[in-house]
Amino acid sequence: MDLNEYAVEMIAAQRLAELRERGARLALLATERRARRSLSRRVGVALIRVGHWLAQSPPARARNAGVRLVR
Repeated sequence: MDLNEYAVEMIAAQRLAELRERGARLALLATERRARRSLSRRVGVALIRVGHWLAQSPPARARNAGVRLVR
């Protein structure tokens, strides 16, 4: 089976168009995934920083909180 040059060029052009479309779709999905991860990371980092900021003030301490030590 022998194909002429024009037919081979058309088949190759269609295949390239399909691959480019698929690549664009995958890139868009990857961008969305990264955005979701980065949002959750930002929230997590913000919560950790708030926790550190709150922990800077010394907690109100009770002596052993009423627990008796046996020695």
